[in-house]
Amino acid sequence: MAETAEILEKIEQLRKKMHAMVMIKGMSSPEVLHVSQELDVVLNQYKQLTTHQQQQSNTLEL
Repeated sequence: MAETAEILEKIEQLRKKMHAMVMIKGMSSPEVLHVSQELDVVLNQYKQLTTHQQQQSNTLEL
């Protein structure tokens, strides 16, 4: 579960960073796009982790 907390923290950090950059540089900035792509990667990691955890939980219930 510590890994989940770490990923959630990273998501929040990147979300805040992207929001601040949009306010300064605008939506079409290459820097904003880069942070958005980083956020996508971390969101995908979170989805994979939580899906795997759910599958393990379902297996244990059987």
